[in-house]
Amino acid sequence: GLHFYPIWEAGSVEEWLYNGGPYQLIILHFLLGIWCYLGRQWELSYRLGMRPWIAVA
Repeated sequence: GLHFYPIWEAGSVEEWLYNGGPYQLIILHFLLGIWCYLGRQWELSYRLGMRPWIAVA
């Protein structure tokens, strides 16, 4: 199944690329973007007293 495969666990960069390194980078970057967006929504709602959906509208 899908699992975290760090580049330092691979024997070479080519092995890491062959076993899904770029896909892993895309997924981790997507999750990081979601995390940052949720943090932005929390900051707007907590510090500024806004409702989170206002930034979306």
